[in-house]
This record gives sequence, C-alpha cells and structure tokens, in this order.
Amino acid sequence: MALLIKPTRIVDGLFFSMLLLFAAGFSLYGCGELLKTAYLYEGRKTVAKITAVLKRIFPFSTGPGSKIEFELTHVLLFALLVLLMSMMHHEAQMTIQFAAENKAKKKKESRKEEQQGSQEKTSEEKAAELEEEEAKEAAKDKKSKDKDKEKDKKGKGAKPSKGK
Repeated sequence: MALLIKPTRIVDGLFFSMLLLFAAGFSLYGCGELLKTAYLYEGRKTVAKITAVLKRIFPFSTGPGSKIEFELTHVLLFALLVLLMSMMHHEAQMTIQFAAENKAKKKKESRKEEQQGSQEKTSEEKAAELEEEEAKEAAKDKKSKDKDKEKDKKGKGAKPSKGK
C-alpha cells in the first residue's frame, strides 16, 4: 500500500511552515516600518520616488498618521508568495548544472582517450615484443641451419673413420 504522506516527515513540514509564517510576518512588519520611515521623509525630493513606489507595493495605510495593520490573511498570502518564489527554478541553476555536466563529460572522454592510448601502447609494445621474439627465433633457426650445413659440408669432406 502506497502512502501519500510519510509519517516521519510531518514534523518537518510543521516546523518549516511555522518558520515560514514567522519569517513572512516579520518581513511584513519590517516593510511596514520601512513604509513609516518613508512617510516621515516624504517631503524630501530624493525619497519622494521611493515613497510613491512603496505606497503602491504596500497599500496597508493611507497616510503618515495612520497605523500600519496587517492581518493573518496578509501573512498567509505573503508566506504563500515566498513559498512559490522559493520553489521557482532559476535559469542560472540550469546554466551551472549544464556547465558541470559538460565538464564531467569532457573529463570522462579524456580519461577514455588516455586509457585507449595506454591500451594501444601496450598492444603496440606487445606486437613489438612478438616481432623481436620471432626475429630471435628466426635468427636461431638460421644459425642452427647454418651449423647443420657446416656439419654436412665437414661430414662430406671428411674421411670416414674406421672402426676398431
């Protein structure tokens, strides 16, 4: 029977979800404080553009005097957004993975070429050794044939010995 959920992973999931909710709530609180600070410096020219962008991103409050409030729904939605963004696959990861795979393939091919080269060398060395052995045997055979010929020549020219 196949299980949809492993019972040993339930505690891990609960811990991760609580950590994610805490991080989302703390992040929203930090963004609210940033927005408060932006409202305080709204009169300055350099901060006016940043304040306008932050007002559009975080529509929690309408002015500098109002309190920034966010509910559990905001925290859950922000946590879901963070979760989805963390699960998204980035192209840089694929680039790094392909580069690593290509590097591994090149190493493997170079090792194969080295092994084939060493095997070819050993087969060439073996062939050279066989040729040397054949040459030695041929030289021995030639020497023995020459000796046999010399003996035959000596035997033909020599007088037969008389037996006692």
